[in-house]
Amino acid sequence: MKRIYQSVIMLLVLTTALMNCKSDNVSPEKKASNSLSGTWVTTGGYVKVSGTDVTNDYTNFSINFSTTNTGEHVYTVANGGHAFAGITADVWSFDGTGFTSLRRSSDDVVMSYTIADKFLTLTFTLPDPVIDDGRVSGLYGAFEMKLAKK
Repeated sequence: MKRIYQSVIMLLVLTTALMNCKSDNVSPEKKASNSLSGTWVTTGGYVKVSGTDVTNDYTNFSINFSTTNTGEHVYTVANGGHAFAGITADVWSFDGTGFTSLRRSSDDVVMSYTIADKFLTLTFTLPDPVIDDGRVSGLYGAFEMKLAKK
């Protein structure tokens, strides 16, 4: 009987060790993309442009980050306003080596991000669009979006 208990305990220890090794083999890129994965909304958060609160313009905003079966990083946007003008779906990639910023494929905008206390904060700058010595109507500047996971 003692031998059976020892065998069971040994099997549990071995199984636990293997499970821990498996989770340690996840790459930093995979960990970062997993942390971004899901739908993020403005509920409980905010949107600021150059320090001005414009959250009311983004009340129904959502962004969903995912990875395809082939490893391609994609995102979809609902009610993107000026921050995502004309973008409803796009491909993204990590920018640099630290997995703290991503680059939007459609317009090359780099968005830095942090995830803390169940909130995703995206920060990025949209340049001042000047065409033919006149200003194009729309928002530009330094965006800060604090989003909650849905």
